[in-house]
Amino acid sequence: MPTPEASTVEALLALGRPVVIAHAGGDFEAPHSTMYAFTQAALAGADVLEMDVMLTADDVLVVHHDDTVDRTTEATGRVRDLTYDELSVLDNAHWFVEGTWSDRSQPDGAYTLRGVRTGDRPAPEGYGPDDFRIETFRSIAAAFPDHVLDVEIKIQRTDTDE
Repeated sequence: MPTPEASTVEALLALGRPVVIAHAGGDFEAPHSTMYAFTQAALAGADVLEMDVMLTADDVLVVHHDDTVDRTTEATGRVRDLTYDELSVLDNAHWFVEGTWSDRSQPDGAYTLRGVRTGDRPAPEGYGPDDFRIETFRSIAAAFPDHVLDVEIKIQRTDTDE
């Protein structure tokens, strides 16, 4: 009997075409690692959803690339120092501009999804404010049970690590 990993690889190879992997849900097309991004990627036909995961201060596994929230949200701080309740209210689309990793040099109007999370701006049709938060791994896995998930586990160093 093949292992689940072997059957996943075999299934992807059987596609007979290049495998489409959505890095962080397609981070140049949607806010990095949001439910909105992963949903858009799945709807566009991505075969694999790639993500980075790490633990919060209260040991919740979240989908987030950086060890801080500084690049994608309106806040600052290390993910490992914040609880999930603290992280989940942040606007994970705050610095998103389509076509860039994140760009703080744009005029305010360029951040077209800024404020959806906080209710200051309406969500795109079919989505809501929660689709623009820092997401738990559990919720992403539950939302996409038929997709291959490429998960990178991020180790967050402490101040005493060398």
